[in-house]
Amino acid sequence: MGGFKALPKEILRDIVLHLTSNTKDLVACTLASRDLGEAAKSTLYYDVDLNLERCDEEGEIDIERQKILLGAIAENRNLGSLVRNFTNCRSWHGDDLKDATCSSDTELLILAARNLTRLRKASFTMNPLAAVIIDSLPSYSHLSELKIEGISPKQYLWNRNPTSLTTLKWRMPCGWSENQLSYVDSLLQVVESTCPGLTSLDIAFSTSNSRQSELGRLQEYSDITLPAVPTIKLRHFGLEVGRGSSSEEEPRKTENRFLAIVERYRHSLKSVNIPISLGPWTREGLEYILKACKLLPHLSALRLNPTLPYGELAQSHAHMTPYDFLQALTTNLASPGASIERFSVDNIEHHDDDGIFYNDGRPDFRNYRPMTLDFIRELPQSLEEIYLEVNGEGLWCDDDEDFDPFCNLGPEIFKSMRRLHTCDLHAWISNMDGGLGQIPEKSVHYRRLAHKRKLDETEIGGNMKKDVWTSRMDCVYQENWVNVSKSCDVLELDVDEKGGFVGRDAGKVWLGGFTFGRGTEDTDGDEDDEEDDEEEPDYSWPGYRDLVQTYPMYKRSH
Repeated sequence: MGGFKALPKEILRDIVLHLTSNTKDLVACTLASRDLGEAAKSTLYYDVDLNLERCDEEGEIDIERQKILLGAIAENRNLGSLVRNFTNCRSWHGDDLKDATCSSDTELLILAARNLTRLRKASFTMNPLAAVIIDSLPSYSHLSELKIEGISPKQYLWNRNPTSLTTLKWRMPCGWSENQLSYVDSLLQVVESTCPGLTSLDIAFSTSNSRQSELGRLQEYSDITLPAVPTIKLRHFGLEVGRGSSSEEEPRKTENRFLAIVERYRHSLKSVNIPISLGPWTREGLEYILKACKLLPHLSALRLNPTLPYGELAQSHAHMTPYDFLQALTTNLASPGASIERFSVDNIEHHDDDGIFYNDGRPDFRNYRPMTLDFIRELPQSLEEIYLEVNGEGLWCDDDEDFDPFCNLGPEIFKSMRRLHTCDLHAWISNMDGGLGQIPEKSVHYRRLAHKRKLDETEIGGNMKKDVWTSRMDCVYQENWVNVSKSCDVLELDVDEKGGFVGRDAGKVWLGGFTFGRGTEDTDGDEDDEEDDEEEPDYSWPGYRDLVQTYPMYKRSH
C-alpha cells in the first residue's frame, strides 16, 4: 500500500477541505504524514485573517498566537508562499482594537511581508507589514485585490511600475479642511498609470484631525495628465466623501466631479456607488442620480450612498418624502430598455408623519410592511438582487417580535419579481443614546433556490416552483452576539399565471445556510437541522471567520 503518497494531490486537498471547520483536525493532519501535512498546511495558511475580535478569558484579544503565526511566516519563505489572502482590516479609528500587526517588532513584520510572495487578496490598516506591500506593490505579481483603510497615499504608495491589481478599495483619512476631490484626481492618475487591468475602484474618505502636508510619493504622479481615452476599463466605480464640509458649493463640486468620472468611463462602467445628500431628499438630488444613470448605457448595478454633505443650499430645494423620491427614481429606472440587475440603498430615513412608527418611537414594521412590499414591486423587473437598509437613527426597538412582519415577505416578493433571486432587508435601529452598532440589529435575507425535496437532490419543479429560503438575524443592541435562524417555503405559481420564474437562482442560502443561537452553529444548509447543542466554533487559529460580522453588505460608513 502506498498510503497517502499514492493519492493524487487533488484528492488530498479534497480530504482536507472537509476538515476546514475543525482546526484541531487540520493541525493533526500536519503530523500524520508529509503528503497529508503539506495539503493541511496549504489550507491552514491559505487565508490569514487577523480581523478577529474574539476575546480570551481575561477579556483581551490573544495577540501572542498571531505573533507566533507571523513569526513562522517571517522565518519560513515556504509558509509565506502558501498565504493567498491576508486581512487585518478593521475599523481603523478603533484605537482599542489591536492585532499582531501593531507589534513593536517591526523587523518581524517586514520579513513576513516580504515572504507573502503569492498573495492574491489583501486588506490592510496602517502597520509596517502593510507599508512594505503597498510601497513595493508592483513586485507582488499575484496580488489582484487590495483594500486599504486609514492610510493616506501621501504616506505610502507604489512606484510607477505596472501592478496586477484588478480591484482597489481605498478609504483614506482626510483633514477637515483638505480638498478630497484632489485625492480622487491623484488616485485616478495613479491607477491609469500603473493598473492596466483594474476593473473596480472604490474611493472613500473618513474625516480626521491629522493632515499630511507633504505629497510624498504622490509627487511622482503630479506631472501626469490623463489621456483623452481612458487606459483602463472600469466596470465599477464608487465614491464616498467624508462629512467634514457643509458649505454650499462642496456638494455641487462633488456631484459634478462624480458625473465627469462617470462620463469618462461610461463605455465600460456597469456598476456605480453614487454619493448622495445626507440631508432631505430633493428633486434636484433625484435629477443628479438620473443624470448619472443615463450616462451609462450598460448600467446593471446601482447603489445610493448618502454621505454627501448637503449644505445650506439644499434647504431651499424642493423636498420629497423618501418614499416619493425612491418611487420616482425606480419608475425611471424601470422604463423600457433598462437592465438594472442589482439595486442597493443605504440609510433610508423616514419621518414620523410617514405613519410607520409607534408613538414611543419604535419602528412599526407591521404598518411599514405593505409600504416596503409596494416599493419593491415597483422596482425594475430586470432586478436579480435587492439590498434595502432602513436607518433608525434616534429610534429603538424593544422586542425581536417587532420585526416579525418583515420576515414573511419572501414569497410575496419573489412572486411579483420573477427574475429576483436575492433580497436583503436591514434594519439599523439605534437606542436611547442614538448610536448604531457595527451590524444591523435586525435583518432578513431572502434567497430563491431551485426546488428540491432535500438540498442534496437534483432540481425538480422547473420554472413554476421554487424554494424561498429565509434567514433571519437578530442581535442585542450594539452587541455582536447574534441569533441566526433559517426556514424554507415552497413557492409554486398557478398554472393560469403568465410565465414562470426566469433567470438564475441564488447560489446558496444566506451564508451557506449558517445558523447560530443557543450555543449552536451550522453551515450545512440542511432544512432538517437538529436543535442539539454543539460545540462553540474553534477560535484557536487566526483563520476562523465570523460569517455575520464579515458579511460585506453589513459594512457601514465611518
